[in-house]
This record gives sequence, structure tokens and C-alpha cells, in this order.
Amino acid sequence: MSSPTHITTSGGLISAAFIENIRQAGSRQRGVELASFALPWAE
Repeated sequence: MSSPTHITTSGGLISAAFIENIRQAGSRQRGVELASFALPWAE
């Protein structure tokens, strides 16, 4: 599986350091687990 290589943000809410942190395998950053993005009505 390939990882995204381009992320665009605006407004300064997400720093480049944060993006690099979450791209690392095994990142312990809270809120970036797959379950965080699950829709409550989806299976």
C-alpha cells in the first residue's frame, strides 16, 4: 500500500511537524487511528 505524498492545509491549524509525525509508522498521535474516521452508521 502506498502512502499519500501530498497534503494541502490552510489556516495554519496543522503544522508540517504534525503531518510528518502522523506519517511515521507506529505514530502514537491521538486521533489518527483508523477507528477515529469510522462513520457511526457504517458497518
